Amino acid sequence: MLNQFVGQEMPELQKKKDTIVQQNAQAAKALVDIEDKILTSLTKNENIADILEDDELIIVLDDSKRTSDEIKVRM
Repeated sequence: MLNQFVGQEMPELQKKKDTIVQQNAQAAKALVDIEDKILTSLTKNENIADILEDDELIIVLDDSKRTSDEIKVRM
């Protein structure tokens, strides 16, 4: 009921809310995608020592840290 009232009386506030909800959904999807990339990179190395030398994994972890920090700032 409140949602309908806000939509009718304050459409700009409703648009802002909708944008925030959409951004939160995109951020949640991005985090899931990052987790999948990390898990894939970790599981492809059979030897534990290979994980430390896997340049692709290092890049994925760096990207995930940067993306996670950006999402935290937005929230």
